[in-house]
Amino acid sequence: MDNGSEMLVGLPPADRERAGVQFAALQLFALIYLQKFAVGPQTFSLSVPMLLMFVSIGWMLVCGTIAVSPVRLLLYACFVVACCLSQIFSGGSVSSIAELILLYGCMTVSLTLTDAAYRRVLNYFVLLMVLPATVIIFQYCYQKLTGLGNPLSMDELLPRSILLQGFIYDAHYPWYSSFQRPNGFFFLEPSFASLFAASATIIELTYFKRPWLASLMLGATFMSMGGTGLTMLVIAVPLLVARQSRSVITAALVAAALGLFILVLNHDGWPMSGEGLPFLSRLDELGDKDSSGFGRLIQPAQELVKLISDRDYLFAGTGAGSITQDYGSAWPATKLVKEYGLLSMVAFLLFFASGLTGAFNVPLKAAMVITFQLTGGYLLSPIMVEAVLLLCVICIPAGALTTPMLEVSAGKSV
Repeated sequence: MDNGSEMLVGLPPADRERAGVQFAALQLFALIYLQKFAVGPQTFSLSVPMLLMFVSIGWMLVCGTIAVSPVRLLLYACFVVACCLSQIFSGGSVSSIAELILLYGCMTVSLTLTDAAYRRVLNYFVLLMVLPATVIIFQYCYQKLTGLGNPLSMDELLPRSILLQGFIYDAHYPWYSSFQRPNGFFFLEPSFASLFAASATIIELTYFKRPWLASLMLGATFMSMGGTGLTMLVIAVPLLVARQSRSVITAALVAAALGLFILVLNHDGWPMSGEGLPFLSRLDELGDKDSSGFGRLIQPAQELVKLISDRDYLFAGTGAGSITQDYGSAWPATKLVKEYGLLSMVAFLLFFASGLTGAFNVPLKAAMVITFQLTGGYLLSPIMVEAVLLLCVICIPAGALTTPMLEVSAGKSV
């Protein structure tokens, strides 16, 4: 599955690449700073960053700036046909299947950049994360030092009608306390703040190795108090450690030690928190059927095994949008088998895998893909889907098509 084989016409190569970098930079800005915003009725609201991506990709296709991958397009068509056939037999929500088809239509395109241009895109992402990461650290420290609540909240300033619904905007921990888990002001909830901070950490350690930025992003990941970011770091560490310089490893160890110190303090209970940190308590939740950890990690796996063992779910499910809370925070595979059948799930996984070829940004790709597929109900999460698309699928460095996987991240800082 060669993502570099598409042919483009239109702009000269230099202009096309410049337009591609501008496209990526604009999308990353919107993804970070506008992710809370949505338009349309709350029953079928559209994420502003995703809407901007639809429009931008459409325009770039018209201008010949971005390519459609024939392999991805074919597998996407198979996935759509399988879902539509299931919909004919089982019915379901038209808006739900429409959202599914629209979201993943963007995965059919790719933008091949020179290695230098690709690194500029990643550098934009890290630099765009400096302000939110600083806010995360400020929110955490302010609350711990004063005992007051979150001093920076976009949600109190804006009407709910323009905010993307279905997310926890005020994540108190514990729920009866004044302390709110930091969301970096711009993020939907702390789990997304930790996801983006961890992504910036992994990118920094993979490509640029600037100690102060690596320390800032790592500190923000810890202080966001989100298990998502920590999970990503745990996945990426084996792919990162051996490639770092001594100064970066030292800075990272200092930041990690600080983070662990914070964890220990919270686990024993600060006077202002009174409870353990979600990271450490999450392991205890796995045996509790009423806990978030069980609902995100254990229950979806158990239900998936039951579904794929049931012949009734081979070609069709119970209809788009029919999954219930009985399946926990259903993994993409669990939701697809339940609503569309096993055939649609297999078609999706093949299509999804076709977008991940190319030996580049391997630590981040591994962390994001495992997190996306196996830690929660992200199938129709526009922000999570767009993050995977921008950082792992659409933008492709030309050198990754020929460079061995273990050598991809050995470049120097831009």
